[in-house]
Amino acid sequence: MNFDLKLFVKKVKDLMAQQGYTKNGIVVKSNIAFDRLDNILLNEIVPTGDEILILSELLYVDFQYLMSNEDVTQFEKTDKLFRTNAKVLSIADKRSLSKILYMAEFAKYLNDTIGVSRFNFQPIIKQKNYSDQGKELASQLRIFLKIENNFSNKDIYKIVRDLGVQVYRLKLSESNISGIHLQNEKIGNVIVVNSFEDAYRQNFTLMHELCHSLLDNNSEYKISFSGQSDKAEEVRANNFAASFLVPDQFIDRISSKSINKEMFLELAKKQFVNPETLSIRLREKGRISPSQHENYKSLKINKREKLDIELIDLSIRGRERVRKIQQTGLSLSYISLLYNAYIDSKISFLKMSEMLFLSPNETESLFEELGWTMNV
Repeated sequence: MNFDLKLFVKKVKDLMAQQGYTKNGIVVKSNIAFDRLDNILLNEIVPTGDEILILSELLYVDFQYLMSNEDVTQFEKTDKLFRTNAKVLSIADKRSLSKILYMAEFAKYLNDTIGVSRFNFQPIIKQKNYSDQGKELASQLRIFLKIENNFSNKDIYKIVRDLGVQVYRLKLSESNISGIHLQNEKIGNVIVVNSFEDAYRQNFTLMHELCHSLLDNNSEYKISFSGQSDKAEEVRANNFAASFLVPDQFIDRISSKSINKEMFLELAKKQFVNPETLSIRLREKGRISPSQHENYKSLKINKREKLDIELIDLSIRGRERVRKIQQTGLSLSYISLLYNAYIDSKISFLKMSEMLFLSPNETESLFEELGWTMNV
């Protein structure tokens, strides 16, 4: 197959525009000389293999795609997201989301290669009211998972991933964005949770976006903003999240006479939810009065008491390490997927390091802190 320089240049320019890169920006991050990059982008010289590899890593795109004769932008569906939300998403956010999609495509490839099994949940929604649809979906999913009477929310990230949805947490510069749901044929369904928000809010966002994944999968993307929304699909997603995290069966075991401020806060921490979510559900079920709801929903839980349910089982050292890299999009699940693929000889150590965006030494250090054995 002949290398098509013009097509290569078009792809690079499209990706640069999508991620807000100038030629100077590429030069600074790639160490490719300005004159040489300029000549490449003018179709005057052919890039070396190393230069193509550098550009592919910088622009979060597969090396083979840049080399191929595929004439469609790899993440063309993301273009619409970026253009439509140009005033909301910063350049840094666009680059971070491009990185997430790059990771998600590779993760999907590994999952398909390994043959990871997923739950086949097919909801049947009968309710016409959107609020009721959210509650109905929560009930159906709990029944499907056989956790009607298991009220712990410690496994919600695993549950979402077992449903075939990839989950990434990313610190977005736009703090009003709670989460984003993306889907295309290369990555399937992907949820991005804004890790700028507190751990309990992230739990709610995760389940909110799961509802979009299950019922609104005709859309290429959904962006959920902080605060209440009267859009029907957002109302449904909010009701699903609240009803799944604080199910009816959990509330049925609570006596309205026993609820006070201290007990209320303990219940919220038990379910890993913020006071407003619990207060709304207790009011809906008649366990507290409207006036109590107004008082309870504004209560605060110290941020240090809000445990990150994905990190509970890690050592303090491992927890701090993962918490830091989570903000760049790397999740413990993604790291584990790469680690297991390496152990099973599906990928090399260098490929694993590349997809973790770490040097080989940094990769060894990461797994040492996690207490995972490495055989380099």
